[in-house]
Amino acid sequence: MNESELLIELGFTPSEAKIYLALVEQGPATIGELVKRTRIHTSVLYTAVQRLVQRGLITYVKKGRTKTFSAADPKSLLQRTQNLAEELHKVIPAWEQRLKVIAPEIIVEVYEGFPGLTNMFNALFADAKSGDEYFSFTLGQEFQNEECLKWFNNLGRRRMALKLNVKALCPLRFKALFERVGDPKILAKTGLRFSKFEFPQGIIIFHDSIIFISCDPTAKAIRIKDANLAEQYRTFFMQLYASGTSYVPPRA
Repeated sequence: MNESELLIELGFTPSEAKIYLALVEQGPATIGELVKRTRIHTSVLYTAVQRLVQRGLITYVKKGRTKTFSAADPKSLLQRTQNLAEELHKVIPAWEQRLKVIAPEIIVEVYEGFPGLTNMFNALFADAKSGDEYFSFTLGQEFQNEECLKWFNNLGRRRMALKLNVKALCPLRFKALFERVGDPKILAKTGLRFSKFEFPQGIIIFHDSIIFISCDPTAKAIRIKDANLAEQYRTFFMQLYASGTSYVPPRA
């Protein structure tokens, strides 16, 4: 970043930066001399000079009808930035609060491996309460992977311990697989239904988050925290769930 660009970053217009630097590098000058040094049109230069004077960035002495302009002490620029920083520190908390009201926070996070998925759910469940809704478009054939099945069974036990209101929807073509490998105790508490409709799998809606999970070939998840998007997915889930067939636990 050169000197002119630095001044522009500090709020100078290109013309103001050129004038200020001309006075710093070549000393005091009249309007006519500044026009020659900067090659800025007289009317534009005169307006820019007036703005710089009003902001205390250049000064002048007057002899008769002629004004000779000089650059103010460059340290004044540093003081101005410090003053602005102090003012910003005062107002930023209020601005942040307003943004939270008018623009809900959106977060996208990526997790890899089952330890990463565990950390993600630890954070999700940190403020979970009994009865909170937990909706899931289940995985299917990935449950043939023993590590994947074991991890999700552990997740199911955590949901039961938290007493979440769990609803899960599984494609009908995986019904036999679920009945074969699933833990009946967990499935019975899951509110599981089977749907003849095909839909994206491995999607969980919880609080204001949507989580996309895959275990093929390795475990990974993408979490999107967006209240509006979560509500859209929640509505879509319930529309399909209403037409599903409930899971019937095997007789003991």
